Amino acid sequence: MYISPTLFAAFLGTGALQLAATLAIPKLEKRIIGGFLMPDNLAPYSVSLVKTDGFQQFTCGGTIISPNFILTAAHCVVNKANQQLPPANVTVGYGNMDRDAQESVKATGVYIHPQYISGASRDVRYDIALVEVKKLKFNKSTNSIPIYNGAIGTGQRFLAMGWGATEANASKLNMLRGTIVTAGDTASCQRYYPEFNDNNGPQICTLGKLNPGSSTCSGDSGSSVVASNNDVVMLGGFDSIGVFTVGSSCGDANTAHFYIHAAYHLDFIANTTNITKEVLTNTVPAEPELPELPEEPTSSSDLYYDEPVDRISLIDPVKPILY
Repeated sequence: MYISPTLFAAFLGTGALQLAATLAIPKLEKRIIGGFLMPDNLAPYSVSLVKTDGFQQFTCGGTIISPNFILTAAHCVVNKANQQLPPANVTVGYGNMDRDAQESVKATGVYIHPQYISGASRDVRYDIALVEVKKLKFNKSTNSIPIYNGAIGTGQRFLAMGWGATEANASKLNMLRGTIVTAGDTASCQRYYPEFNDNNGPQICTLGKLNPGSSTCSGDSGSSVVASNNDVVMLGGFDSIGVFTVGSSCGDANTAHFYIHAAYHLDFIANTTNITKEVLTNTVPAEPELPELPEEPTSSSDLYYDEPVDRISLIDPVKPILY
């Protein structure tokens, strides 16, 4: 499968044209399923999650939506008995497309949607959770993404990503990969999952026949699915456990894949994070944070600032002028 830099830029918007022109993608190897290696810093909102359940570890993905909160799938933060894991059992990796090079931080809180029912009767339409962490420092490799709150129609394209398997039943790899998926029509999606409403309900449905050979797969759960809205990349949702197939594997044309629709769950997200919907969706900007100021000097020897001259000129204490 080949995706040209121009097509990739067309998905992301005109603001990405210059970036896409520099991408060396002569031939795209199978990454997720029919996907491509994500360029550095293109998805600073993407994080990896490792949950520890006994002696076993499982990897998922997640999305930074604020300095303190990660959005992910509920099944990524439960144990084998579908009970919520304690925060100490969840580790977030961030700041790099390579999982081996990421910084890590332990969760300080885990919050699962109340309608995600434990056990065999769990409701996959509410497979959503928030992981709280100590405040992340934002920079070019770590940042949040706003939630897309517009209508999703048939044919809407998304960029799905993850650190999961590159083939069905294959092992997971360490570099973040992406692939294009396309929203399907309601009637076709309901053939796979009769309880599906439409793409503006709890889930977003993509059809394998619209992008044959391209799909998320094992290990991609909780990972970001983003859309371009007026050249602004926004979060459409994230990978869940809802894959229905009459084919043989991930990426088969006879598959439907169901992602959690982030905007549908804005009430849960806003109430849990105490962040307004307007800020979460970038309708209004968040309150700017004041920069940290240096401590008050306690002696003349403290009056040295490693700052540009045009900002701070106190290199030595000022001597009094003698007349």
